[in-house]
Amino acid sequence: MKKFIIASLALVAFVAPAIAADMPTKAPVMVAPVYNWTGLYVGGVVGDGWGTGRFCEVGFNCQSTFVATDPKGWNAGVTLGYNWQLANWVLGIEGDWSWGKLKVSGQTNPTFGCGGTSTCDISINSIGTVRGRVGYAFGRVLPYLTAGAAFSNLYASMWAGAVAGTTIETDFVWGVGVEAALIQNWSAKIEYLNISNVGNFVFDNGMSPLSCGAAQPCYVHLSSINLVRLGLNYRFGGTQ
Repeated sequence: MKKFIIASLALVAFVAPAIAADMPTKAPVMVAPVYNWTGLYVGGVVGDGWGTGRFCEVGFNCQSTFVATDPKGWNAGVTLGYNWQLANWVLGIEGDWSWGKLKVSGQTNPTFGCGGTSTCDISINSIGTVRGRVGYAFGRVLPYLTAGAAFSNLYASMWAGAVAGTTIETDFVWGVGVEAALIQNWSAKIEYLNISNVGNFVFDNGMSPLSCGAAQPCYVHLSSINLVRLGLNYRFGGTQ
């Protein structure tokens, strides 16, 4: 693409003077409008996600020998944001909420539940973020950095959902992306978000259905959640 653009510009530079010399009158110079990213926008996102972590034991530090738990799955949601453009710099604030199923199943440790194990199902059912954005506009293309707070809805269940629990973790999120203006007020983006050090989720169902009646907790430590998303926005304001 870069070679094509350079060749096109060179051709225009070579031919334009000859055409201008043959013209009886000077034609008015037409200047294309500069794209302005300022304004409110709404949109949607869809993408893939994965996490890293381990099943752990209550009363012990999570160790590398414990069973890995790496939830994977899809996510999709809605976006609302606002941009301010200052020369080529674009500052903004953006909020979004995505639904999905980033899930994994693993075995509880044998020290729980009468010395046996049970299947613990873990999923991240939804993720919301509130982030600042800073980018540098190259006309209709806007690379940007983003950071803020994330709210992850973690869900655990045992015995095929017979017992379940949920919690919401608040953590730091950062990411990078690039957005490109399309036709009229539409723009498209691709971005990567990382939610760091999500933390521990201990779900204790209270009592096992086994005859001994021992508690069987799901204890998972999530180190991070990663999201790669495509987005489509409609902008109210700005110029094309």
